Amino acid sequence: MNEKHNFDSVAERLANIDQEVLKEISRRMADGEKAKPMPEQEKACFDILKDVDHIGSHVNGSITNKCYMPNGIWLLLCFKCAPSWCITLSPADNKHPICLYFADKNSTFNPVIKMDNERLRLISENPVAGAHFFHFMIIVFIEHVLGVWDIPREGLSRGKGIFGKTYAYYGMVDRQGKLTLHLHMVLWIRNSLTPQEICNRIMDEDSMFQKKMVEYLEGIHMGEFLTGSHQDVQQKVNNSMIQDEYDNLTETMPIPPPLKYSMDCW
Repeated sequence: MNEKHNFDSVAERLANIDQEVLKEISRRMADGEKAKPMPEQEKACFDILKDVDHIGSHVNGSITNKCYMPNGIWLLLCFKCAPSWCITLSPADNKHPICLYFADKNSTFNPVIKMDNERLRLISENPVAGAHFFHFMIIVFIEHVLGVWDIPREGLSRGKGIFGKTYAYYGMVDRQGKLTLHLHMVLWIRNSLTPQEICNRIMDEDSMFQKKMVEYLEGIHMGEFLTGSHQDVQQKVNNSMIQDEYDNLTETMPIPPPLKYSMDCW
């Protein structure tokens, strides 16, 4: 991963490195000390650390690569101002038929959900399938929800997604306690209001923007059910679950809309 013209100098530093000095610098840095190189031996060790950081910056998932990611977000903030949305996307790998198909040995796709223990065993024994499924879902989200793709599509406008005209996005992959993957993304929408413009409209008591914003927030943040109390809804769910024709919505394949309407929504 290093440049060819630097091979000789890097090899020379590695061959002549003082192991004891390197261990001492590592101990001081692990203790939180600011290890400032003073003697020539310490400077040579720090040159090796710089080489490791340079190589690691090109390796996805490395510590150095992760340290460089906030720089990309900071540059987008400076160039495109504050983002419009902050999105967290966490696909359910142990319930989705596509992920179970990737993890299974059966080459024929059969969208029938298996029992809980069998699903968990398939996913835990094949983490590559989980990563493959996560990548697939993120690509689908970027293309069909954000409306961003590389290959032109007839009748569709590139960048026009559900949130609006996508101006830019930046996503970082993280893992949960059970090691499943999820995505944190910031999204910029073209021609969206700046934070200061939103603040000015909200502070204006006579603005229609403020009234619509309050109605929107009150409409999406609800602590009750629309069809009855918590006990009533729970009873309906329990009665439905014992029926033979009951299908858990989290364990079924979604029904795609007709092509005409899916094209018109863009």
